[in-house]
Amino acid sequence: TDMTTASGTSPHWTDGRPPATWLRERRLEHAHGLLVRTSETIAEIAIATGFSDQSHLTRWFRRHYGVTPAALRRQRTRSS
Repeated sequence: TDMTTASGTSPHWTDGRPPATWLRERRLEHAHGLLVRTSETIAEIAIATGFSDQSHLTRWFRRHYGVTPAALRRQRTRSS
């Protein structure tokens, strides 16, 4: 069965992307926000946003944003 039929959801909630991709993008957006707004460690942010560890977050974050979480933090610190 089709996932949307089985779950009773509309196919539009993921904007046509596979649900796992849509969810990972939401988790990355949340991690990005925490990186720029808090002083939590990257490891704490990784766990808080559903990644298995810091390296897992770093891999996906670099693929999505083209920069590592640590580099984003350094850029934010320099521009503050």
